[in-house]
Amino acid sequence: LCGDPLRLRQIFVNIISNAIKYTKDAGEITVSVREEIRGEICDLFLDCADNGIGMTADFLARIFDPFERAGTTTSSRVEGTGLGMSIVKKLTDAMDGDIRIESEPGKGTRVYLRIPLRYEETRMDLSALKGKRLLILEGDPELQEAYRKYLAGTGLDFTLVSGFSDGLRSLTAEEYRNSPYHGVVIGTSLSDGSNVFDMAEYLKKSHPSLPLLLISEDNWEEIEYRATRSGIRAFLPVPFFRHSLEECLCRAFLERSGKDALSDTPDLSGKRILLAEDNLINREIACEILSGTRAEIDTAADGEQAVTAYRGKPEGYYDLILMDIQMPVMDGYTAAQQIRGSDRRDSAHIPIYAMTANTFAEDIAKARDAGMNGHIAKPIDINKLMQLLRRLW
Repeated sequence: LCGDPLRLRQIFVNIISNAIKYTKDAGEITVSVREEIRGEICDLFLDCADNGIGMTADFLARIFDPFERAGTTTSSRVEGTGLGMSIVKKLTDAMDGDIRIESEPGKGTRVYLRIPLRYEETRMDLSALKGKRLLILEGDPELQEAYRKYLAGTGLDFTLVSGFSDGLRSLTAEEYRNSPYHGVVIGTSLSDGSNVFDMAEYLKKSHPSLPLLLISEDNWEEIEYRATRSGIRAFLPVPFFRHSLEECLCRAFLERSGKDALSDTPDLSGKRILLAEDNLINREIACEILSGTRAEIDTAADGEQAVTAYRGKPEGYYDLILMDIQMPVMDGYTAAQQIRGSDRRDSAHIPIYAMTANTFAEDIAKARDAGMNGHIAKPIDINKLMQLLRRLW
């Protein structure tokens, strides 16, 4: 299925959070989720019911407005909807879904939600996974079950352990048997409470050639510097779909050519690259990686600066634009649209590639709709970047 699991999580959390607000201390909340298939679409249904204080018809008419509050004596200690239900409505509409709420004072509330998800048009090539071995460190039983379900039938041989110590034992045992792992997934919850970055740092030193993938609820922009310094090569946000997991594994762990990335660096002498990245450290790292190509690198700290730099140079001056997506002042999507809309002969064909940690099908489609030629996943895989540069020239 193709969709945005981060939006779905926010919708579910906000609905249930508001149900808790409007439920008496002794009340109960029941939640059920089901699927219905209609052609190429799978409808996901959420039914959330409580037996709390309920709401009046007048308040129901305003429940999707920001910071609304039911004005009854029984709800004097209730905080109100805040932004929760307003966000739910906007996200549901954005995903072409429907939401309906039924409630009566003293009889509780019921929320019905429908979100249509489509099937991926093409099944991705999983040949890169066949015969490969993966170690997954994950203590959460539900996520363990998700791995078993999503990776079954991929041809990937994977081992699930709940803690770092178990992971080290498995790494050592398989190396002794001369059947080492090809990659390690570090999950969201570990039974022994190990620190994710300490684990990654240890594995980086003890197994320097082993790709490390972090799957986490953290915001990548906030942890990127520490994660990359710790040896994390790829990141996937939770929750995730099957397609996202398969794509991330193929890209970050199992499609590597085995060549030294720097020894296969293309010579781009005479080429000019415009790099738009608001994070100073990330900008310096990207410039250091690109410096080996001998290309001339110009930088911009936000999308507006990138557009100004592009328009301020003669036509054909830049050969490539690398555009971060999440930037202040002007984001990468808007900047790409403005460059494509420029009244210049080179505006239609200059390559523009998004740099982003979000590689869901929806994000890739949004980059394409903004006029971008493709995307480069963060953290940057040097070998993948060099493959792209060689393909362009």
